[in-house]
Amino acid sequence: MRNAFSFIEVLISVMVLAFLGTALIKFNSFNKRAMERNIHSQEIILLSSAILSRENLDNEKEMDLLSLTEFKNLTNEDREFLKSITLSINKEIEDKIFLADDGNEKLYLEYGDLKVKYKDYTQNFLWMGKAK
Repeated sequence: MRNAFSFIEVLISVMVLAFLGTALIKFNSFNKRAMERNIHSQEIILLSSAILSRENLDNEKEMDLLSLTEFKNLTNEDREFLKSITLSINKEIEDKIFLADDGNEKLYLEYGDLKVKYKDYTQNFLWMGKAK
């Protein structure tokens, strides 16, 4: 009857534990990067709500959040905070869709890509609006 493990058994068990530890570390770092991307994406979506309701916006122009909002009774600290957040957009027209002809004019709907950039992150949206 044996009272101890052989050298080969110990070596195999150490290799298995090392493999499992490496896999756990890689999985953890993947989750951390995915969580960071998700947080930045949610942050852009929240900040973009001020842009998505506007119709006339200039492409490739940086705008601060204070100029995009219509708050009243803000403190100076709040104004400085909103000025510190800058967003830029790139609006591309994909196509026009014919809706109707009411006799006076033909009604079209435009749609395309809207890219909102905040810091180093970009979020893509689909925008739609009445054709000019």
